[in-house]
Amino acid sequence: MKNRRNRYFLLICIALGGMPTQMHGWWLTEKIASFFSTKYEEYPIPTIAATAALVGASLYCLYKLHDYLTSPKQYFYGHTVKNNQPVTIFAHGLNQNKNTGYDYSHRETESMKKNSVTSDYEYRIDMCRHKNGFIESPLVTFNFDYHDAFYKKSALGQEADIETLHAVCRNYIIVDAVGVSCGAATLFNYLASYQPKNIRSAVLEATFSTPQDILKNLTKIRFKMNHSCTIEISGLQSIASLMNIPLSNINSIFPNFDEDGIVPIKLADKMPKEIPILLVCSKEDDITKSEHSSQLYEKMKSAGHNKVYLLNLEFGEHAGILESQDGQTYRNVVHAFYRHHGRPYNQEWAHAGQQRFEQCPGFIKQTE
Repeated sequence: MKNRRNRYFLLICIALGGMPTQMHGWWLTEKIASFFSTKYEEYPIPTIAATAALVGASLYCLYKLHDYLTSPKQYFYGHTVKNNQPVTIFAHGLNQNKNTGYDYSHRETESMKKNSVTSDYEYRIDMCRHKNGFIESPLVTFNFDYHDAFYKKSALGQEADIETLHAVCRNYIIVDAVGVSCGAATLFNYLASYQPKNIRSAVLEATFSTPQDILKNLTKIRFKMNHSCTIEISGLQSIASLMNIPLSNINSIFPNFDEDGIVPIKLADKMPKEIPILLVCSKEDDITKSEHSSQLYEKMKSAGHNKVYLLNLEFGEHAGILESQDGQTYRNVVHAFYRHHGRPYNQEWAHAGQQRFEQCPGFIKQTE
């Protein structure tokens, strides 16, 4: 009987140890160990609790590793996406994170929650769709190393960032990709470097042609809290002046960036010509000015890429076009672009955006 209770106690400790990210898991482990030790004083409490928690955490990590190796997948809105399902992968920019992808989604979050009174499972919406979001397929989001305030970890779209993106993209058979700012540059470099066969289209917003040119424009850093609240703090110029760092030296801000390495303008002529590309920019963007997208467009066209388009809108701050009065135009043109190249699209939006899409440089009307 005593051995059976000991086994139950150890199983409980191991289960609680499997929650290493929740501090109350450790606290509960010790409390349960204390309760049982009143009857079994021969077992040291700290040793039992620590050992059980360590074993539990190790088993948990092994389980997650096995799960990753046997069935690679990413998560969207708390749900699991199978690797054979068509998805849209979103690549965020500096001072953003994977949650920024939700702003670009028109897909409501569906989940089931157990009613504590009736014990029945009820359908609920966890997050409202964004009014101008254009992503309707399952959304796959992820974090680069430079997410949120860790912008100094960014390689500005070079090898380290590309590897992170590739680790996500390779898990899916059919992918429509969307990138913003540094995420768009990373996606651009990834397409040109890896020539992936599973990506069917790419929407690239505020893509820089070379990051050295935008450094002087980084006058403020915006932290987006939700759809309606944005906090602005002093930008790189102010920080650099206080620390006596010359902004002319990009490595003083981004030490992982190689000035002799790859940048989008160097790879524009290597972009796979079978992948449709929509370059989106805004005349109000004071960080990545619209000239960057124009330069990339011109170089791709001169290299013979006939599926690249340039959407230059009037309104929208950097990485904020969807929030501007051109947000609906952006959404509608994306779906006209999707329809033009046989991707899943919203009929109403595609029809509304067709005329503006036909005005984009690069559009060639198909003839019967």
